[in-house]
Amino acid sequence: MKSFIYISRISGLFLGLYLGVAATTSWFHPWAVLPMLALLAVAAYANPRLGIGIILAIMAFPDANRFFEMPALSWSFLFFWAFLSGYLLRGDYRKTTISRLEWGLFFLAGWVGISAIKSLWVGGDSFLWYYFSTVDGIRGVMEYPIFADQGDYGNAARAALTIIFSYLFFHVIHDQLKSEKDIIFWLKALVAGSVPVVIFSLYQYLTGAGMVKFWLDQGEWRLNGTFGDPNSFATYLLVLIPITAALTLNANGRMKTLMLILVLCQAGCLILTESRNAILAFFVELMVAGILYQRYIHSPHKINGGLNWFYRVITFLLFGIPIMLGYMETHPDRISHFKGLWTDTGPLNAWLNGRINIWASAVRMINDHPLEGVGIGRFYEFLTQYRIPQIIGWNPEHENAHNYFLQLGAENGIIFLLVFMGILWLVFSQMLKHLSKTTDPLIWQIRLCLLAVFAGMTMSFLGGHSLILFDFKMLFWGIIALALWPATAKKEAGDEG
Repeated sequence: MKSFIYISRISGLFLGLYLGVAATTSWFHPWAVLPMLALLAVAAYANPRLGIGIILAIMAFPDANRFFEMPALSWSFLFFWAFLSGYLLRGDYRKTTISRLEWGLFFLAGWVGISAIKSLWVGGDSFLWYYFSTVDGIRGVMEYPIFADQGDYGNAARAALTIIFSYLFFHVIHDQLKSEKDIIFWLKALVAGSVPVVIFSLYQYLTGAGMVKFWLDQGEWRLNGTFGDPNSFATYLLVLIPITAALTLNANGRMKTLMLILVLCQAGCLILTESRNAILAFFVELMVAGILYQRYIHSPHKINGGLNWFYRVITFLLFGIPIMLGYMETHPDRISHFKGLWTDTGPLNAWLNGRINIWASAVRMINDHPLEGVGIGRFYEFLTQYRIPQIIGWNPEHENAHNYFLQLGAENGIIFLLVFMGILWLVFSQMLKHLSKTTDPLIWQIRLCLLAVFAGMTMSFLGGHSLILFDFKMLFWGIIALALWPATAKKEAGDEG
C-alpha cells in the first residue's frame, strides 16, 4: 500500500509540474486562469468533494475559443488536470476492489494509449519532423497535447489523454462518493453552473449577441449559449433538464418556484438550439422515465423486464443504421430499387443535413481498418482520403463522423467498439438493478433522472459525436459514477460487479 501511495504522489507531482510548465507560455492567456488552476489543485488536495463540485459547475463554460480565442482548449480539461495533480498528491485512495466495469475501462484506456503511441511514433515520420522542426523546444513539446488542433498529428495524444482523464474522473467520483448527500451536492453544483448560462442564453436570444448561423443549409440563427455551437449546447441541456427537474421535485417554497422557472428556461433554450438530434434524444429521456415510472407504480422491485434487451437492440441500431445507410450510398448499384431515398440528393440525406455522406466515408474507413482503426483522434484528418468526391451536398474534407459509434469504430476498430457497447449494456443493467432496490423516494427520483440522461445521451450518438469533446466525456462518465453509487457508497452485497 505504501508503494502505491508513493506512486500516486509522484504522479501528482509530475502532472502538476507538467501543467505548470505548459501553461506558463506565451500561448496561454488570460493569465488570471493560472491562479485558478493552482487553487483547484489545492482544493483537490484539501477537499476533493469540493473540487469535484467546482469541476461540475464550470462545465457550463467549456469553450475557451468562444471568449479568449484560445486554440483547441477546454477549461474543464485544464481544471481537471490541476484537480488530478492535487488529488494524487493526497495519496489516500480509498477504493480497494475493481469491478467488471472498471476492468473494461482499463482495457479501453490501454487501447487508446497504444493507438496514440502508434499514431505518433510508429507511423508518424511527419509528426516527428513537426515536433523537432516546428514546435518551440521542450516547452512547445509539453504544451502541444493541451493545444493541439484536430487536424494535427498531436491530436492523437490529446484525444487519448482526454479519454483517459474522463475514465479517471469516473474513478475519482467512485472513490470519493460516500453517501447520497455527496450525490445531491454534486448535482446541485452542476445545476448551479447552468444558471448563468441560461441567463446569458436568454440575453443572447433577445439581442442576438454571439449567436451563430449554423452550417450550410440553415439560414436561421441558432442559440448556442456559452458553447461553440448549438448542438453542443443542446447536449448540455439534454443532461441538465432531467437533473434539474429531479431536484425541483424535492425543493420547497420559493426555491421550488425558482427551480421550476429554471427547468422551463432550459427546455426553451433546448428548443431554440434547433438541434433535432438532441430534441429526439430528449423525447427518449421522457419515454424511458415514463416507462420506468409506470413499472415502478405497478411493481416497484421488478422494473428490469425486457428493458435490458431493448437498450441493447437500440445501441445496435444506433450503429447499424448509419453503417447501412453509408454502405448503400457507397454501393448504390447493389440496392438500386430504393437508392433515391438515401443518396446524396435524396430526402433522407437532406433531412440529416448531409450526414449520410460522412457515414459513407466512415464505412470505407472501417472497411480498410476493421481491427485497429485509423488511430485515436485521426478521423478528422483521414476523412479527406476516404470521402467520395462526386457526392453532392455537404461533403467536407475534414470533419468528425456525426455518429459516435462510427467514430469509435473508424478510429479504434471493431473490437474496441464492441467492448465499449458491452460496457454501455453493463452500465444500463446495473442502473436498473440499483433503481429497483431503492426505497427512498428522493434517491429513486435522482436515480431515475440519471438513468434517463444516460439513455438520452446514448440516443444522441445517432447523429452526433458529443463525447469527442472532453466536457461531455466528463459529464457522461460522471453521470454513470453517480448513478452506480451503491457500489461505492454502501457496498451492498452483490453490487460490486
